[in-house]
Amino acid sequence: MGIIGTTDYIFSKLDNLSEEERVAFQKHCEIGYRIAMTSPDLAHLADMILMHHEWWNGSGYPLGVKGEDIPYECRILAIVDAYVSMTDTEGKAMPKEKALEEIKRMAEIQFDPILVEKFLAYMKD
Repeated sequence: MGIIGTTDYIFSKLDNLSEEERVAFQKHCEIGYRIAMTSPDLAHLADMILMHHEWWNGSGYPLGVKGEDIPYECRILAIVDAYVSMTDTEGKAMPKEKALEEIKRMAEIQFDPILVEKFLAYMKD
């Protein structure tokens, strides 16, 4: 499914992970970072791979980075990834309008509020 280092078993139950499974799942950021650092063609993306699950309020992982300390590209990716995950999940897809409401609700918590405004304006057009 594209999450390196994550077993199909863990991926199949993401909504109901034990603490041990959650920690194992969250290691995919660090695994991807280490892989990227070994390749001259990918090294410039390593920090973005590492921090792609950080939250605007600092409660993301793996580093607990927050606000503008999260790379700009990661803040954009977080919004787009969440939208795609909500609207394109096999068997669990939600309506696009509801996904946009959820992204708006998570502004200043999970997402950069300024980028949320821009994303919502883009999606409205």
